[in-house]
Amino acid sequence: MSDVIPPPPPIPETPAGPEQASRPNGLARLWDGFKRLRWWGKTLIALGILATLGAATQASTITRLEDDKTDLAATIAELETQLATTEHEAVSTRAELESRIDALKETITAEQERADGAEAAAKRKVERENLDRLQRLDRRAKALDDREADLVARERAVAEAEGRIAANSFEDGVYEVGRDIEPGTYRAPGSSGCYWARQSSPDETDIISNHYGAGQVVATLNAGEFFRTDGCGTWVKS
Repeated sequence: MSDVIPPPPPIPETPAGPEQASRPNGLARLWDGFKRLRWWGKTLIALGILATLGAATQASTITRLEDDKTDLAATIAELETQLATTEHEAVSTRAELESRIDALKETITAEQERADGAEAAAKRKVERENLDRLQRLDRRAKALDDREADLVARERAVAEAEGRIAANSFEDGVYEVGRDIEPGTYRAPGSSGCYWARQSSPDETDIISNHYGAGQVVATLNAGEFFRTDGCGTWVKS
């Protein structure tokens, strides 16, 4: 900092009267007094002026900062109000969403229970239908088994009858009595060329008795004999 402070601009002087000419101007006296000060006095005066200017500038800055602080506080308060409103709306929205979710869960649970009930009912219906079908099939199978058993019994009876008929009747040929045919008396319708013979062996010359002629014929056969017949028709045991 310079020790010399430039003087203020000159002040135009007005013509003075006789009394003013004998007394110097106030500013001029101050300037003259300032010039007569030592360098450190001048420095102190300059520092005081600078301090006064700095204090005024600092006061202005502090005032501006206080205004900014007030504006900032108002902005923060507004933001806090908006944040509180937003949080309240978020809480309300969350509560509403949770309520909807709970309602949807209840709906889904109810639908699932209805679906399970319908599925169980359908399953029971199918099971009843299958059981009824199986029972009908069982009844049909039993009826078929009964009919089959009846048919088997009839076939057996027919077979036995046919066996009895076969055992008690025969056509042309040579038979051993007691092995091929049963002993007993047999009858045949006969014909004009009917021939039969009781034999002691299969040889046609070992004749016990015989017959040749037309008309119905009768023969009594004994076990161990052989019987030859030709052209007599079917012999039936009587």
